[in-house]
Amino acid sequence: MKVLLIIFISFLAAGAGYVYLDKHMAAQSEVVLPVTPAAQHIAEAGNKFIVASGIVEPVSEELELSFEQSGLIEEVLVAEGAAVQSGQLLASLRQDSYIAKVEIARAEVNIAEAEYRKLASGGRPQERDEAWAAARQAKMVMEQNLREAKSRDALLKKNHIAAEETDRAWKEYYVAKEAHKEALLRFELADRPFRSEDINKAAFSVNASQARLHEAEAELAKTRLTAPISGTVLRLIRKGGEAVSVLFDSPVLALGDISVLNIRTEVDEKDIGHLSLGQPAYATATAFGEQRFPGRITRISQIMGRKKISSGDPAETMDRKVLEVIITLDAPGPLVSGLRTDVFISTKK
Repeated sequence: MKVLLIIFISFLAAGAGYVYLDKHMAAQSEVVLPVTPAAQHIAEAGNKFIVASGIVEPVSEELELSFEQSGLIEEVLVAEGAAVQSGQLLASLRQDSYIAKVEIARAEVNIAEAEYRKLASGGRPQERDEAWAAARQAKMVMEQNLREAKSRDALLKKNHIAAEETDRAWKEYYVAKEAHKEALLRFELADRPFRSEDINKAAFSVNASQARLHEAEAELAKTRLTAPISGTVLRLIRKGGEAVSVLFDSPVLALGDISVLNIRTEVDEKDIGHLSLGQPAYATATAFGEQRFPGRITRISQIMGRKKISSGDPAETMDRKVLEVIITLDAPGPLVSGLRTDVFISTKK
């Protein structure tokens, strides 16, 4: 009997020990996770918000500006944080060779235009007068040589001169006669208008030279980097003396319009049915504690994509389908471009 009692008591003790040990281990296995601002907001809001990570960016997005031409940077004319106007010169490349090409092309235009004007207007009056005077002079010389040759013939018949003198006189006449013909041809060329095909050819030469000038001017313009929008210089990436190329990505500076700030965020595919344009939202940032920055949805992407924006949590899964959403803040406040935020999109109807 005593043996049975001892066995029964042993079983009771073992059971009580097991129950105590189980409760103690369960208590030890409970890990208290840190409460982040985003987690706290979620706990407060219940299921009334879509929560996601976001990145602050200018309303224009961040524009990285590059030259359209390869070369060496002559100078960068702005500093980080500088406000610039649309069309303002920001930087330039060395331009010596491009300026020379423009000057050569401009000279070729002037030559082509002068040739066209000459052909289109025909010979100048001065040229015609000079050609006619030369023809008259040649005619007078020819007639004088003809009289001289006939006179020598008369003398030869009377045996007053040698036959060689007569032959020489006639040769001089024939030379003068050919010179007269050439002078008349030159006058006819100066007196008549140029052929239409020659004038058309000259006109085409003018057009071609003007096109080469425009090309040279366009190449020169590519050595100047100007602001495509009014905004603020966010970053200087290169400085004077550095080389840039069109063969690889070589931005000179980053520009953005920060008068209005957007937050680019990504919404999980399970929540996209609750999105609509104009939907209210707000953002928080660790640097500003509990301060909320209100705004509204102004753009919703029309295609799903892979997640790109990280919350900074190493355990976060990036291999997810998300929809990109842009939230425009009511006021930029102290937020800066590139700052990571937590975004809360209201789903209240």
